[in-house]
Amino acid sequence: IIHYVRERFGVPDNVKLTVAPFQNSEYNDFYQTTIYVQNGNQKKSQHALITKDLHYLVIGDVLVLSPTVQRNLAANASATDQKIVDYVRTKFHVPQAVKLTVGSIQNSGYSGFYQATIYGQEGEKKSTTRAFITKDGRYTVIGAVFNLNADPKKQIEGTINLNNQPSVGPAGAPVTIVEYADLE
Repeated sequence: IIHYVRERFGVPDNVKLTVAPFQNSEYNDFYQTTIYVQNGNQKKSQHALITKDLHYLVIGDVLVLSPTVQRNLAANASATDQKIVDYVRTKFHVPQAVKLTVGSIQNSGYSGFYQATIYGQEGEKKSTTRAFITKDGRYTVIGAVFNLNADPKKQIEGTINLNNQPSVGPAGAPVTIVEYADLE
């Protein structure tokens, strides 16, 4: 976990990272832990869950959708969507004036999870949030899922989208340099 966090988030070696021992969590398929980050006198902590197969790190909120395995999520889609909407509205104090809907459940980049988008709309204001649903239909994660078995540097590179961006030089060049800048 420490190696993954350092690589994925660019945490330098002079920042101390520690991970508390895993403990059983209230969610049967997950362990819980805390990741501590200490940079000089600043110390921060982040609660996290780890799937019991040790493949995924979960940072965010978890909703229990069902106490048992759900074989056909599509058959219960409206009930699942309503549970997610009710949870988000309660957990994050979303007013009734905000219309919340859940998009279709799709495959995600993580073999143990599906994903869906939660849409919020109040007048002209719109927002979206990703949610991950375990393939057995038992849990929804509103937050982030990280594959601990993947190369974190390749994951970061995979998020860079160069389509329709200004560029210089040939598209098939052996080296690509991406500059992040603003006019200020």
